[in-house]
Amino acid sequence: LSGDSAFVSEMIDAIMDKNSWKENTGDTDHWKIISKADGTSQLQAEYKDGKLVKDLTIEYQDADGNVLGSVKVDNQNMSDVGQAGSLAKILSAGRSEEILGSSYLNADNYDYQTLKDVLKLDDEQIARIQRSGTLKGLHITEAQKNSLLGESLLKTVTGAQYNGTTWVDANGNKLSDINIALSDSLLKGSLAAWSDGTSYIYRTLFEEILRSNESYMVFDGKNRDMSKNGKDSRVVHQYDLDGNEIGTAFYSDGWTTVQTLTSTNPVANATPFVNMAYDNYAGFRGNVVVGSETLAEGFVAYQIQKATEYNSINGINIGELYLQAVAGNNINGNPVSRYGYTALDTSARLLLHPAENYGNTGCGVTPKANFTSYTNYLTGSAAGGNLGLQTGTVIFGDIRQKITNKSYPYFWKRGR
Repeated sequence: LSGDSAFVSEMIDAIMDKNSWKENTGDTDHWKIISKADGTSQLQAEYKDGKLVKDLTIEYQDADGNVLGSVKVDNQNMSDVGQAGSLAKILSAGRSEEILGSSYLNADNYDYQTLKDVLKLDDEQIARIQRSGTLKGLHITEAQKNSLLGESLLKTVTGAQYNGTTWVDANGNKLSDINIALSDSLLKGSLAAWSDGTSYIYRTLFEEILRSNESYMVFDGKNRDMSKNGKDSRVVHQYDLDGNEIGTAFYSDGWTTVQTLTSTNPVANATPFVNMAYDNYAGFRGNVVVGSETLAEGFVAYQIQKATEYNSINGINIGELYLQAVAGNNINGNPVSRYGYTALDTSARLLLHPAENYGNTGCGVTPKANFTSYTNYLTGSAAGGNLGLQTGTVIFGDIRQKITNKSYPYFWKRGR
């Protein structure tokens, strides 16, 4: 757990009120793709100064629509396209054509005004194109291609119209939800995007947090068994938008994801440890006492963050990376807010951070060298075989039991 200063007292009331986690529907400055934990995605139009603005932001939500975080994609360049063209550029020409059901060269996709505005054609040229039904033979730039596709999508799929300043619906109101998705498939995890200024690449991420049964024996509120530390693993998977896994999953062993210290927070300290059922691969069954701030098995989500001040508790220096829990539940049922707090402790956040001796009150911890290897994979240059994720990216995942023995180093009690 990690403590902040004045920020905490200002945010506590809002943090614990789930209504404050709902989506902000006010004007902002981007196209927005909502990536939800149930695998669905939704495109929204956002406005600034009365105009639809072209850059893309990804917003992450749990299955109930609670906002978990957002990230604006780096290196975007929309200077070559207008508002409509930015939509096709974000989707890609291929996906735009897939939604429209035909090639961008099909003249039937476009009305008179689109052909006139985008291609700067006169009436005779437009009439000739409409009779032939094709744009073949015309020199069409990439920017014009995106503009053609974008206008067609807005007009035919959403029923939008251009009012001389921006795109609005049939009643003249600002567009909100757009009935257009990046993929016809449910996404296998949280969405991530990369831009080189010309095009976008999309992937989804899902992390399995494999918790050893032995980890539950690390601390019973009185005694610590250091031999039970470092038994857990994190496995990061990367998928394309159709759900096909890309490359080999990244394994990071040597983690502890169970509480190993008594909290200094009065509420958390007064909360009894949880007496839970336990069984292992050898057939032993019984009860084990587990710290109440431990994250429970099931859905969790973490956001990549960068420290803006020195954290003396966890040894995180200014500029260093850590991950903050933004969804999940304590083992006694308290939900984690998007700010990393729970009702058990509203003064300290649940994080992933380095800890040489695995000390934690609910965080996921591993020694510094291993933690750095993990964060380097997440955020290091894609050219070096890493993911190249931006600060602010949210990774969906879940905690599940891992049973270990010599014959089966990774064996799950239950699949995903």
